[in-house]
Amino acid sequence: MMITKKALANALALTATLYWIIEYLLFLLLPASSVILRRVWLSLITLGQGDYLAELLIFFIGGPIFIISAWILGYVFGWSIEYFSKREDEEERKTGYTI
Repeated sequence: MMITKKALANALALTATLYWIIEYLLFLLLPASSVILRRVWLSLITLGQGDYLAELLIFFIGGPIFIISAWILGYVFGWSIEYFSKREDEEERKTGYTI
């Protein structure tokens, strides 16, 4: 399996598209939760407003949520690179030349 520019571009486009669709659906279906989630991901956005305990809690909740979502995006990205690389390898074997 060889990773080419085309396979990498396709994998990145697929991952970004899936992320965009999932994020849009979450914001559409759960608008109030989406605002809270965005605040958690951008942790401590209200720094200086005095509620440091809540901000600390948001920081410690936001970290694992961000790490889990980054892992899932990485997994989808790795899977799609593998998929597009194998597809290009199969096309190369059939035609005898690189696309």
